[in-house]
Amino acid sequence: EFNTGKDLEEIARRARTLLEDLRKNHPNLILRFSGEDTFRTRLEDQFLVYDQVAALVDRLGLPDTVGVATPPMVSQRLRALRERYPVTEFEVHFHDDRGFALSNTLEAVREGVRYINTTLLGIGERSGITSMTALMFNLHLDQNYDALEGYHLRGSYPINVLAADKLRMLVPPKEPISLTNRTHTAGVHQGAILNNSSTYEAHPLDVFGVSERDILLGPLSGWNTIHYFLKEIHYFRMDEATARDITARFKERVYQIDADQSPAELLLSIATEEYKLPKLLLPESARRQIVQRLDEEQPRKEQVK
Repeated sequence: EFNTGKDLEEIARRARTLLEDLRKNHPNLILRFSGEDTFRTRLEDQFLVYDQVAALVDRLGLPDTVGVATPPMVSQRLRALRERYPVTEFEVHFHDDRGFALSNTLEAVREGVRYINTTLLGIGERSGITSMTALMFNLHLDQNYDALEGYHLRGSYPINVLAADKLRMLVPPKEPISLTNRTHTAGVHQGAILNNSSTYEAHPLDVFGVSERDILLGPLSGWNTIHYFLKEIHYFRMDEATARDITARFKERVYQIDADQSPAELLLSIATEEYKLPKLLLPESARRQIVQRLDEEQPRKEQVK
């Protein structure tokens, strides 16, 4: 009413005409039809439109446009739609206005949905949508390895850092695939972690590349990445201005390093020897290196007992 200015019957007719033309002239084209604001739309109204187009498309979209859905709402709506359109695939798109984007997505997966809209870091309108790496992380924990086939999981953390750098921000603290998920400040936690990391680290973040060695430092690294590497991983005290200065110096010299020196070693030498950056006042136990073996084969389906 307030968007297109047309009633549902006219929308359904126009959509059907367009899709019939596309299907006739481009028979191999993959077609999806999405009705906006699925979870505030009455089921009868959704049927009115989808009945006209379901046979013409490969997928029906269910966008939670304004982020009102909850997991029970997701399962209820999907079951009703699947009963009415048993041979049609569904695609979902959840916004995080209520903080349920990931939970809703996982509920949709449990209901058999195979097509999910995600973005890096969950970037999207308002509070964003489902984070791609957060979803993959949870699919892995749920042992849904079929859904992860073909994905390079160890690239998850580096690509999060890269995306954040290009957006001139840090990886959000709520992002599961982040170093924050391995940051311990409580003294009791730190002591236990040193004895056995599984005490307070229950998840295999190394599978997703949460490792110092996986941060891709080089001539294209922005100051956000440099700041993140030095402050969040090596606990140097620094401000934005210092990070920018160090980044400029690092970029000037990174092409000149010897074959036996890594970009990380160059950056650390600049920070310690030239800028003499002080360390943050954290207990020594909190400064342990987060370095994981990267040559281990990822868990496969046949290894699950």
